[in-house]
Amino acid sequence: MQIQLTDHELHVLADTLARHNRHLAHEIAQTDDREFRHMLQNTLEVLTTVQNHLATGELKLSSEEGRALAEALDRSERALSIEIAHTENRDFRHMLHDDLDELTGAHFKIARTIGRA
Repeated sequence: MQIQLTDHELHVLADTLARHNRHLAHEIAQTDDREFRHMLQNTLEVLTTVQNHLATGELKLSSEEGRALAEALDRSERALSIEIAHTENRDFRHMLHDDLDELTGAHFKIARTIGRA
């Protein structure tokens, strides 16, 4: 499925996904349970494919990629909301709010498209 996003939404989504994938790779390295590590590795592979799609400037997703991305965006939005709540610098908080708005908009478009698939 092809999802139409603005350039800014693509940029915020790419940054968010790169950050999420770094955290996921760290979690994989710290996980002792073999089955859980394998599941996380599979998720990272799917999200890395999505990240590669984003690098081309467009977003084409399989159903599996769409579900993995939606889950990653849920986690990222929560983390960004927590970061906003703990940020004292007004300008930085405003920038984070703008990023959250763009991320939420992209997430909505993705969820809407996945719901139709």
